[in-house]
Amino acid sequence: MVINTKLSFAFLLFSLFFLSVTFSLVVANVDPELQLCKRQCWVHHEFSHRQRRECEQKCEDYHGQKHGVGEGEGEGGGGSRIVLNSDTDPEKQLQQCQKQCERQREQQKEQCRRQCQETYERQRGEEGEEGGGQSGEKDEQGRQQGQGQGQGQEQEQEQGQGQGQEQQEQNPYVFQDQHYTTSLETSEGRIKILQRFHQRSRLLRGLKNYRFVYLEANPQTFVLPAHLDAETVLYVASGRGTLSLVSQGKRESFNINQGDIVRIRAGTTVYMINRDKNKKLRIAKLLQPVALPDEFQPFYGPAGENPESFYRAFSEELLSSALKVEQDRVQRVIKQQNKGVIVKASEQQIQALSQREEAGMFSFPFGSTESKRVFNLLSKEPSISNRYGRLHEADANEFQQLQDIDIAVSYANITKVFPLSQL
Repeated sequence: MVINTKLSFAFLLFSLFFLSVTFSLVVANVDPELQLCKRQCWVHHEFSHRQRRECEQKCEDYHGQKHGVGEGEGEGGGGSRIVLNSDTDPEKQLQQCQKQCERQREQQKEQCRRQCQETYERQRGEEGEEGGGQSGEKDEQGRQQGQGQGQGQEQEQEQGQGQGQEQQEQNPYVFQDQHYTTSLETSEGRIKILQRFHQRSRLLRGLKNYRFVYLEANPQTFVLPAHLDAETVLYVASGRGTLSLVSQGKRESFNINQGDIVRIRAGTTVYMINRDKNKKLRIAKLLQPVALPDEFQPFYGPAGENPESFYRAFSEELLSSALKVEQDRVQRVIKQQNKGVIVKASEQQIQALSQREEAGMFSFPFGSTESKRVFNLLSKEPSISNRYGRLHEADANEFQQLQDIDIAVSYANITKVFPLSQL
């Protein structure tokens, strides 16, 4: 299986949180299985444009056979479904879709019609691209006639790859490196922020008040304390470390490993250590801003000029009095730290920090703090597991920390290209 490494990594990180949230907020009235099956057709760049269309059609055929046209339309049906037949003519599909909308409940008709129109416009646009690609291919073959079958096949393959890359760029569910902005970067790591979801596509407008952040820290590093004005769901994509949370004068520390999910409330000061000597610590975060829609701001405490500490908003005399430390010590903390938010730590410093954090780990008669604050997604039995891969899912039933923010987390490890309906 040929995989574009950057695309695959970015897509996997994003899908950890985005998959479940998208279903609940954007396409709640469309069968999630059909939606996900069709999305998978566009993820793999080795598919040609025609193969992707055929893959989509197979998804629809399977869905129609499984559910039947009009399922769920009666009382107690649990919501509406839009089921298209095997006709590939967009005009006919639009007419059929609109007819199905008329059979929906009154409050669902408008949304159903809008979904039909969006599907029609997307299919018409794809047909135009396919026609242009075929015309260009014929012209190219005419110019290259007589230069050998082998060269012609090579050019055809390059055209297919170019078309696949173009489709990836147009697919609103695929995010690549160019869709990220580097917020902070040092020699020991970086923090990147994904563009706003609704700016990528109007299909993602239901995710307007969510932001995605990716953190990468080199081995044996320290991530400076900071807090956000946003609710955070954190997923450890790879590596291991120690995470510390400080809120209302209380500190909690616990070890984190690959697959761990942590809920962090807005305003909580967070800092962490990558204790591993060889592996990078990679963390994906889904943020829900609480101050302004789709706007969030990190606030760094004992930083300096890079990044700028929020302590600089206060006079040194006031800080000295409030923190009960000498004024020259305040000056050193605020002005001398200019190495960035992720800094290298020696093995002795890592050990000292780890021992200090272990002192903040408490045990209770009815379970540890760590067990309540951390949930390992990969330790849970997969929801689906077969020769094509595994799907792990967790919601508020498994991890109560997710209950009040209405978010579920899923992780898919796909080992072979397939229509998702075969799972």
